[in-house]
Amino acid sequence: LSSLGVQESEVDAFVNNPQEHHNFTEEQRTVLLNSLRTVRICDPAIGSGAFPVGMMNLLYQCRRSLEGSDARAVDIKTDIIQHNIFGVDIEQGAVDIARLRFWLALVVDEEEAHALPNLDYRIVRGNSLLTTFNNEYINLGEEKPSNRTKLAKLKKQLAIAQAGYYNLSGEEKLQKEIEIKLLLLDIIAMRLDIDIKVADEVAADNPTLFDVPRNARQTKAQKEAIALAEQKRKSRVQLKELRKKLLDSKKFSLIERARTDINFFDWGIIFSDVFAEKNGFDVVIGNPPYGVSIKDDYRKAVVYHLGNVPDYEIYYYFIEIAHRCLMEKGILSYIIPNTYLFNTYDNTYRHSILQKWNVLEILDCTK
Repeated sequence: LSSLGVQESEVDAFVNNPQEHHNFTEEQRTVLLNSLRTVRICDPAIGSGAFPVGMMNLLYQCRRSLEGSDARAVDIKTDIIQHNIFGVDIEQGAVDIARLRFWLALVVDEEEAHALPNLDYRIVRGNSLLTTFNNEYINLGEEKPSNRTKLAKLKKQLAIAQAGYYNLSGEEKLQKEIEIKLLLLDIIAMRLDIDIKVADEVAADNPTLFDVPRNARQTKAQKEAIALAEQKRKSRVQLKELRKKLLDSKKFSLIERARTDINFFDWGIIFSDVFAEKNGFDVVIGNPPYGVSIKDDYRKAVVYHLGNVPDYEIYYYFIEIAHRCLMEKGILSYIIPNTYLFNTYDNTYRHSILQKWNVLEILDCTK
């Protein structure tokens, strides 16, 4: 926008008061509108959905101002919910409430009864801090260069299927659910197969007999590789059973197959369209949980996945996951305890945050 002569202060004034008259040229309005349509916003601890619903209302007011009164309110809101707002929560009840709030936001503007959009791949149940399958941490490893093309193709198919699913109903919706879940299983299986092969190669490596230090190290590596391969083979068997159910039209009805819960979450896979398009979200918002410690039974997995932080407090890890989910120059806006600002054991971590990010503002709400 700066190249079109629009100052940052003018954009701020528009966002804060979109109902007022703003002297934008037609070209400037087009660029602003495109930015509003393509922004990707996520709350990784969505809870009841208060923050994302607030963002939806703000985007709606801005778009309404630019698009004029001819645009139907329900059409604008439906488009925002489909393309701009995303959220995750570990509790199914929270996910249900958040989806309900978005549906109600549409219903109030509907003049006639219509099928509500499907929010299954917009507001998602999952553990934001870990890649999980059947409620257990699953390390999918890194994508290998030799397989990236095939994985990218599967993820593109997944993104297209998810976009097509949004407005479906009836039997078409159920068929599309099955298609999406089969694609998810294909992607997970490919990643597992890659890692099983690598783990097997490490486990089969024969260390030099007389190289005692190297031998000791490799023996430990072999044990870890064997355990990792075993865990991933177990997940592979579970995937095979899920695939069998999804395809078994003789034993299971269409609705039973469509509602099969694969109980899987991974940021880059579930939101493959966002990460393929922008390599992350433009904005991450929220009020992550605090006063809660990471449980010992999965702290090791969280540390391995996200790195160590100076406290067991869970909101530190939500800061870390936001950093990984944001695109380059993305914006994070969290409400967190103000003790973060002066705890002595956080000093090094605070400095690391300043090195990683450009901190725009710290607002103390205690007064």
